[in-house]
Amino acid sequence: MSAHAKDIVGKDGHFAETAPGRGGMDYTAYLRNVTALPQAVPLMLEHLSTPEAYDEARQFMIRKAAELQIPLG
Repeated sequence: MSAHAKDIVGKDGHFAETAPGRGGMDYTAYLRNVTALPQAVPLMLEHLSTPEAYDEARQFMIRKAAELQIPLG
């Protein structure tokens, strides 16, 4: 089992995928639910366009986990 970290934004009347932290996804609820699962679940970043976008997304996830006192491991 694994989970994906993505976000969504409205674009031209549709939804578009974007980096975590750039859209409307409630990452507090998402991370609380993922970490409540009975086993550790890898969280993956994908479909981002540049190395900088991956780094921004990774930093967002690290900050959000720290804010929620979720240990990274």
